Amino acid sequence: MVDEIRYNLFKKRYNLLFYYGVMHGLIKKYDDELLNNLSHIYLGGLKATILLLHLNLANGY
Repeated sequence: MVDEIRYNLFKKRYNLLFYYGVMHGLIKKYDDELLNNLSHIYLGGLKATILLLHLNLANGY
């Protein structure tokens, strides 16, 4: 029960902080120039753009 409450509070705080960051320009989408520059870089056979956008390595935003 306590873990569920903590998790729900974490999700609410995360969403508030994320919204705040987006609204104040602290969180931005990756621009096309960056993605094009990274498309030529590989790590372990995977493109850097795939690694950058992978959910386990970043939050996907």
